[in-house]
Amino acid sequence: MAEKSFKRLKIEDGILFILFYSIVSISAIITLYPFVYVFSMSVSDPLRMSEVVLFPKGFSLGAFKAVINETGIWRAYFNTIYYTLLGSSLTIIVTMMAAFTLTRKGFVFRKMCVVILLIPMFIGGGIVPSFILINKLHLFNTLWAIILPGLVSSYNVIMAYTFMKTTIPESLIEAARMDGMNDMGILFKIVVPLSAAIIAVIGLWAVVGYWNSYFNVLLYIRDRDKQTLQIYLMRVLIKNANDLSVANERLGVGYKNVITSVQLKYALIMFTIAPVILVYPFLQRYFIKGIMIGSLKE
Repeated sequence: MAEKSFKRLKIEDGILFILFYSIVSISAIITLYPFVYVFSMSVSDPLRMSEVVLFPKGFSLGAFKAVINETGIWRAYFNTIYYTLLGSSLTIIVTMMAAFTLTRKGFVFRKMCVVILLIPMFIGGGIVPSFILINKLHLFNTLWAIILPGLVSSYNVIMAYTFMKTTIPESLIEAARMDGMNDMGILFKIVVPLSAAIIAVIGLWAVVGYWNSYFNVLLYIRDRDKQTLQIYLMRVLIKNANDLSVANERLGVGYKNVITSVQLKYALIMFTIAPVILVYPFLQRYFIKGIMIGSLKE
């Protein structure tokens, strides 16, 4: 009887194993297909783009050459990299300092700060108050209008706080304090080196957030010289839609130029997402570890 139950259990485990792996595989294919399709469209022969289903048809780097030779995109690229590096660095520093402060039992305003952190997770001011605040602080049309609104995330602070409380022994901090080290020394010489996993998680989220920042740039940045790659991509998409409309009205006149414009859009998308795709594999192991540990309750 026990042997039959064991065999039945093994069969059920095998079915569940196949089912779970099938679901994960299908999800991976659904997730990867848009990336493969966009890449295939960007490198295909412009006159054979309508034939693309998954793999490239023909081969052409003309769209990438056009993107590289476009001077406006490099300015937008520089702005995006600058905002991302500065914003992500400040986000990590402020988040780690805030989380470390909350772990200190002697901090008298600890409970009040936790309540203040929790309020924005459930209540948001909205666009109009945010715009008025940015304008009153004279941050409009400056890089700080992009960096400051997303500098501190309540979720990131709470996650970093949980990570510190569950992974860094209090005895280690007390020993450092007995050796004469102050709080800043403890934070940057002990806590930060031991928090690589959670820093990788916060850093990756911050990088993706600033890199993909679109609405704040559209709302607060007026000068084109200060705008980012996402706004440049938006202008290309609008121009592409206008080109298609004009081509339809003219019954195919300038069809080759329209196809080139469509391919330029796909090449620009690849140009935009490539840095994030290249960075993620190097942070993946820290990302998974940080998520798992940072999600544990105290």
